[in-house]
Amino acid sequence: MIRSEKFYRLHSLILARSRSRTSMSRFGRFLWWQSEQRWSLRRKNASIPLALPDKPSIAVLPFQNMSGDPEQEYFADGIVEDIITALSRFKSLFVIARNSSFTFKGRAVDIKEVGRRLGVRYVLEGSVRKASGKVRITGQLIDAVTGAHIWWTGLSVI
Repeated sequence: MIRSEKFYRLHSLILARSRSRTSMSRFGRFLWWQSEQRWSLRRKNASIPLALPDKPSIAVLPFQNMSGDPEQEYFADGIVEDIITALSRFKSLFVIARNSSFTFKGRAVDIKEVGRRLGVRYVLEGSVRKASGKVRITGQLIDAVTGAHIWWTGLSVI
């Protein structure tokens, strides 16, 4: 968890006051130095892409709700959760957790960037539409390294 700038400024102010009084012991200075080092490393490592795992890896992005009904958002999220759960049963797959992939919800994202940030080779994205009693679900499997579409499917349910 990366600390907020407000916390960092408050932390620095407290440490600066204790240092100015020359009452900081060697141990206190060591703790201050250690926290500074961790903070700077976290800021540097935030942009480093993750390495791909040894086995096939996939992230299932939140499906886009194409209908005008906001209640269908829950339905779309439920479909994604079911897909993630089903894929995670395969021991030969590395599946990214729902909370990690749902950080991209509601945003237009570059699939290559998603692959780099989550450390996956494949990304599944899709959409859900409901109109006149029919539900249409589409899904696309994309290679996150090249951005090429590998597979797609559409399913209509009455």
